Amino acid sequence: MATWTLNYCNSYENDWSIQFQGDEGTMIINNEGFRIWKEPVPKNPDPVQKMAAPIPIETHIQNFMDCVRSRKEPNAPVEVGASAVSAPHLANVAFHQGRQVSLSSL
Repeated sequence: MATWTLNYCNSYENDWSIQFQGDEGTMIINNEGFRIWKEPVPKNPDPVQKMAAPIPIETHIQNFMDCVRSRKEPNAPVEVGASAVSAPHLANVAFHQGRQVSLSSL
């Protein structure tokens, strides 16, 4: 079993994070990079692996503002974002319906 969470709701723990929780460990990805903890997690653990890899957002914001001004299509249009999250959405549907699902079965 694995749980996937993406949080954009507030600035708790550096604005956004994606967290994967499985029976063998946990991985958190955020603005700072990623960290992995192996199960079982002891109290106040250090990650078993981490990589500092800040994600630059300035160019993304600049592209968006340029597109607002020019009305050109952005580098990452909404369809790309929708496609990128289709697998997690399918996993949620499967979980809530208690069955396997595929894109064609919806």
